[in-house]
Amino acid sequence: MPLGSSYIKSKVPNLNYFLFYGSMGSGKTMMTRALAHECDAIVLDISPTNLEGKYMDKAGTNKMMYMVFTCAKVF
Repeated sequence: MPLGSSYIKSKVPNLNYFLFYGSMGSGKTMMTRALAHECDAIVLDISPTNLEGKYMDKAGTNKMMYMVFTCAKVF
């Protein structure tokens, strides 16, 4: 059922975010990508495995987190 349908909007009026959790291989990433595509949304992956080795100091990590939250507020 499309997330933009009137049925979904009547059942869950303030649908602003999702939290997926579960074991490895349960399809969390695939579901997130499918939802982002259907909703024309932006997904910011700030998982530790994605950021590993990209920022060597705390200042770089803090700047990256600041930019992520700034983008999240705008979009």
